[in-house]
Amino acid sequence: MVGLAGLPAAGQEPGPATGDEALIGQLEEVTSAEGAALAELASIDGQIVGLDATIATVGAQVTDAQLRVAAAEAALVVTAETEAAAAATYVGEQDRLVARVVSLYVAGPGAVDPGQLALAADSPTEALTIRTYGEAVVQRTQDLVDQYEVAERAAEASIAAADVARAAVASERDALQGELDRLDGLRGETVLVRARQQEVGAELAARRAALEAEILAQDAEADAIGELLAARQATVDLALPLAWTWPVPSAARLGSPFGNRLHPVLNYVRLHRGADIGCATGADIVATAPGEVIIAGTRGGYGETVVIDHGGKVATLMAHNSAVLVAVGDLVPAGQVVARCGSTGLSTGPHSHFEVRIEGTPVDPAQVLTPPG
Repeated sequence: MVGLAGLPAAGQEPGPATGDEALIGQLEEVTSAEGAALAELASIDGQIVGLDATIATVGAQVTDAQLRVAAAEAALVVTAETEAAAAATYVGEQDRLVARVVSLYVAGPGAVDPGQLALAADSPTEALTIRTYGEAVVQRTQDLVDQYEVAERAAEASIAAADVARAAVASERDALQGELDRLDGLRGETVLVRARQQEVGAELAARRAALEAEILAQDAEADAIGELLAARQATVDLALPLAWTWPVPSAARLGSPFGNRLHPVLNYVRLHRGADIGCATGADIVATAPGEVIIAGTRGGYGETVVIDHGGKVATLMAHNSAVLVAVGDLVPAGQVVARCGSTGLSTGPHSHFEVRIEGTPVDPAQVLTPPG
């Protein structure tokens, strides 16, 4: 046992935050989950930006395809006009040819043959002229036929090429439209995901606010216990018990220590008012010194709690029990089983939260308790 000299006051410089308290641990989990949700939302925002850029690119490709279709259709118009002109020329020449053939037929068989016509000439010069003219008419007619056939084949080739180009462009446009539809679907999906992330963020914020309220409620409960002890012990002199009994016989180590720490979320210094001793559910929790039970039952975030007034301004508190085995007003000796280890109240696992109070003010249990062995 040691005296009060050297016992740290509640307001001394804060020690490092270890995250051992149940609420702080839960808040850290909520904060981490909230950060992960926000990070995922930011990632989704980036995906949406990328999708918008892709949609813009695909839109430009669609525009290019439309221009190519328009150009192909314009070329088809020119080709059709050329075809029509060639056909008209052919028809005109054909009409003239038919008229010539008819006239020659009327003139008789001899008139059809340029050679026979030449024999009827009055002079060799006239015969040559007639023969040359006849051959020129035949050649002109053949030329017109050839030109028409060339024009017809060219028009057919142009039409076929244009049809292929139009089909290709249509296919490309369909593919691009499909891609646009897919991207629109993705955008709709990301909107839904964003809405869900915002919902999750709201849920996390609500949970965080609730936990913060629980922390404040636990602080208020701790302060109420302190005020009760201070009022009860105000008129007595300070006197520490001559001996202390370790409160958890089955466990031999003080866990999470007493001390101030910077709250990771609320960003203020908060006192961990006791020490945590890990123990199995149902393990014995005993009185550390003789005294009177002044609290026995549920006390907010402390869960099932026992507070013993040992006299001389000294009291001990044991919280998060699974069961309380004493009642208010009971006088208990050191070593009597007063509770069972548990995880009631604001706790993440079975342990005994043990506090030493001097006139209601928490002090470091490690200064008065020595683990067995």
